[in-house]
Amino acid sequence: MLLASSRLATLTGVGGVGKTRLALRVAANAQRSFPDGVFLAQLADLNDPGLVPQVVAVAVGLRDHSGDPVAALSGYLVDKQALLVLDNCEHLCDACGFLISELLQTCPQVRVLTTSRQALRIAGEQVFVVPPLSTADPDQPMTPDDLEQYEAAKLFMDRATAILPNFALTPENCSAVARLCQALDGVPLAVELAAARLPVLSPKQMLDRIEDRFDLLTGGSRRAPPRQQTLSAMVGWSFDLCSANEQLLWSRMSVFPGSFDLRSVEAVCSDGVLARQHIFEAVDGLVDKSILVRGECADEARFRMLETIRQYGRRKLREQERASLQRRHRDWYQSVSTRAGQEWFGASQVEWLTRLQSDQPNLRAALEFSFSSAGETTTGLDLASGLWFYWIASGLFSEGRRWLERGLESDHAPTPARAWALWVCAWLAAVQGDFRAAMSMLDEARAIGSVRADSTVLTYVIHTAGLCAMLQGDLRLARARFEEALGRHRRADNTAGVVDALNLLSVIASLLGDITGAADFSEECLSLCDAYGERWYKSYALGHHGIALLRQGDVGRAAAVERESLRLHRCFNQKLGIGINIEALSWIGVANGQYQHAARLFGSLREIWRSIGAPPSGLGYLAGYHEQCIAQVREKLDKRTFDNAWRIGSGLDLDTVVASELGEQPTAPVSATSAAPLTLREQEIADLLADGQTNKEIAAALVISRRTVESHVEHILVKLGFTSRSQVAVWVTKRRIAPGTASGSKLRSSPAIP
Repeated sequence: MLLASSRLATLTGVGGVGKTRLALRVAANAQRSFPDGVFLAQLADLNDPGLVPQVVAVAVGLRDHSGDPVAALSGYLVDKQALLVLDNCEHLCDACGFLISELLQTCPQVRVLTTSRQALRIAGEQVFVVPPLSTADPDQPMTPDDLEQYEAAKLFMDRATAILPNFALTPENCSAVARLCQALDGVPLAVELAAARLPVLSPKQMLDRIEDRFDLLTGGSRRAPPRQQTLSAMVGWSFDLCSANEQLLWSRMSVFPGSFDLRSVEAVCSDGVLARQHIFEAVDGLVDKSILVRGECADEARFRMLETIRQYGRRKLREQERASLQRRHRDWYQSVSTRAGQEWFGASQVEWLTRLQSDQPNLRAALEFSFSSAGETTTGLDLASGLWFYWIASGLFSEGRRWLERGLESDHAPTPARAWALWVCAWLAAVQGDFRAAMSMLDEARAIGSVRADSTVLTYVIHTAGLCAMLQGDLRLARARFEEALGRHRRADNTAGVVDALNLLSVIASLLGDITGAADFSEECLSLCDAYGERWYKSYALGHHGIALLRQGDVGRAAAVERESLRLHRCFNQKLGIGINIEALSWIGVANGQYQHAARLFGSLREIWRSIGAPPSGLGYLAGYHEQCIAQVREKLDKRTFDNAWRIGSGLDLDTVVASELGEQPTAPVSATSAAPLTLREQEIADLLADGQTNKEIAAALVISRRTVESHVEHILVKLGFTSRSQVAVWVTKRRIAPGTASGSKLRSSPAIP
């Protein structure tokens, strides 16, 4: 295997040959070799090379709060044994090559597998050209059973029987299928497209037509590479089999770089030539012909085209028509983002966030069009700043800031759009800790807002200045700024602004020792959230309210409120919010004397904060309490107990941490409360592993050889479906804690995980 001898392997080959499919199979088979994970970053929909680090960061679960996503990725992966799979790199070779070189240099245990139509040509790269599927020699006599031994024929039959369950290889059609697969050069995409034609044409009819198509597309010349001839012929032939409306819609839908729903197609692709009422029928026909791939997201059907299919349709568009479609595409997604912004403060937040995440490639394409087309920058700034809630809720701080800065750099006119974009960009910069840039942008936004008497911009400038002060630890200045912003939000009847200001004032008052003020701010904030069915702001408000309750000494209510907040944060996949919850729950563990549990949570927290680019001690305004509680736990526990608890916590994945804190059964290969699949000796060794003993120490304790211990450890890993000793330790610990398990009495004197 290439990855065994090289840390970078690239799968190359013609479009449609199966590079992605092979990469995914390799990744699945290699999972046991990478205990920290195998991560897939799909780049086919990405056009901006500068976003490659952000896309890879999201793929590995890193929410980039830092301003340097490459450095954040390196820091996150520096000690991890992981495999990164970067799919479809051919149009981003330089950007991918730079990022991969940096990661391979700084992260010694990371390996990378890429797919690309061309090699990246960087040091250490091992290239494997993915061959087409094997095909039979049609001139040799063979039975249907013989033919199905060849990969291309087997794939053809798999797809054929999925479409026509009664289709079978027979002595009569065997030769035609063999010749067809050979004519297609065994290219998987071409074979699949051919199988999709079976409801209309027999294999012999397809063979006749595709041979005619070769001559037509190459003008009688065979100078082009055979596989390129074949794939072009196959796609072009499929295009010709479509109706006029289907062909027109196919070409127009090429404007969508990612998946899309029916409403989007109707809005962007319909006009006087292709009426809206004909769109549904054409979409249905293209799905039936395997041109569109159907999927679902949030109970709604979504469609996509394979990149080869999309590029073929794109070539059918005239330049003028392409520009018009791109503008209509941008205008549609601007209307979608506007509506999402209007409805964000309300009960439909999860649905909107899910939809926008599905539409992210389309949002990027709309922004790219705006910032690369003359006269469109102002509209682009409106779109980028209108997505402020999406950048924040999705943790895409660097990407949002990149788009905003790109627009701000290309047009310096002091327009309302620029003022709005400046404060949004300042907010993102502040969250990333770039306070100098944030304050500079706020100064300019304030100047524009003052000249234009734009009270909304001026209010958010004050609000964001409060955020800067808070994150830098100047809580008194932050309180003054937020109180001023709160009054302005109230006068403007801006409920979302009121809620955000109240939420931040609550935590500031709590940290300043104003317990009564903190409670008042929290109660009003939560009351407004409940009145509007709002959950995203509420999730953070509950987290901060729990901290206020803890500061008041109401530990029981604080724990309940933090867990309610944790449930909401999990709905939005908010790692930042989850980190705040786990932080507060670790403090609650200390307050309850559950020092081992607190140490485990602190171990988990270190990984959570790293995954979002925050320092090990967490957010600035929480750091003091974080260090104070860790010091208290170290004082109460001996070093070995503390280190073991910390190690177990750091080995837990985020889902398991959250499920444990919510009292749910964590998802695991083997249930912690199920009957132990281990022998008595293996259980004994697993217990010693959980106590932090090395193989050498276990061998001495049990009076057996070290080689025997190593063999038992390997068997334990296989039986439990784990890849590391720390996972075994976590499993044993859960069994000790869970009622009714064989080893449940072992920790009865220790505090249980709530």
